[in-house]
Amino acid sequence: ILGCGHVGQSISAQMVELGCRVTAVDDRESFASTDRFPGAERILVRDFGESLADLEIPQDGFAFIVTRGHRHDEQALASALRLGLRYVGLIGSRRKIKLIVMNLLSQGFQIADFENLYAPIGIDIGSESPPEIAVSVAAELIAIRKGVHRRSAKQDFIHKTLAEIN
Repeated sequence: ILGCGHVGQSISAQMVELGCRVTAVDDRESFASTDRFPGAERILVRDFGESLADLEIPQDGFAFIVTRGHRHDEQALASALRLGLRYVGLIGSRRKIKLIVMNLLSQGFQIADFENLYAPIGIDIGSESPPEIAVSVAAELIAIRKGVHRRSAKQDFIHKTLAEIN
């Protein structure tokens, strides 16, 4: 989980409940703490642009990007995409997501790098609060693990945009 704010905290609690091994990352020491993430296996204070390669996340792992702003989201997404994970989820509006993806393309990322990007994060259930978002993210994780997930129209927009570029 990249971002230890309220959404990251709620997602962590859901993932721990599902038996997942959680690593929480934030650049603010006061947010990346055992008090806020009691079930996390690892809690790290580091810059979002720093490589995640040393964390040894398995290829079938999941990354949830829920930082506090566009710049941090872009740095976190770049770092997560380099790992080639099964799932990289990014929270945000369509406008923000498209802007970040286009910026990363201009920096040398390839369209294929975004194959496992799920944005906006979670199954579309109309969630608004951090606990509701966490439930939608947990449901998405379960659906992907079980092989029954279908991207919603909200999520499919970025892949259609990338196909048009290609």
